[in-house]
Amino acid sequence: MADPFRRLHARYPCDVPVTILSFLGNARLAEGRLVNLGVGGALLDCARPLEKKVPYLLRFPANISSLSLPGRVVWIAPRNPQNPQFHRYGVQFNLTSSQERILRALVERLRRALEQPEQPDFLRDYWNH
Repeated sequence: MADPFRRLHARYPCDVPVTILSFLGNARLAEGRLVNLGVGGALLDCARPLEKKVPYLLRFPANISSLSLPGRVVWIAPRNPQNPQFHRYGVQFNLTSSQERILRALVERLRRALEQPEQPDFLRDYWNH
């Protein structure tokens, strides 16, 4: 029997700021940080409580990409153990083909940067390669 929790896409550790917007109104709800990222979803830390199964947009900063990714919270952890003022969320993306293509390129840059550990600033600079 297949493991129902097995991911279809690899996730890579990162530290990327995002703005969380309401899905329909594009109202700014909160700021957060992506802890890991893959084509299928991300691990998000956010001080503001978010609701499970509710769709949101995660907007990247302009210096990284003009990308806004639609996704929904699929699980909620009580708090981030390393940073207890933040909630931790599992977000699953629902991407168009063009969003997926752009995200795949960003994830590939992240993957390549993680293969080069001799670069100490890869967590800050990997998007700019």
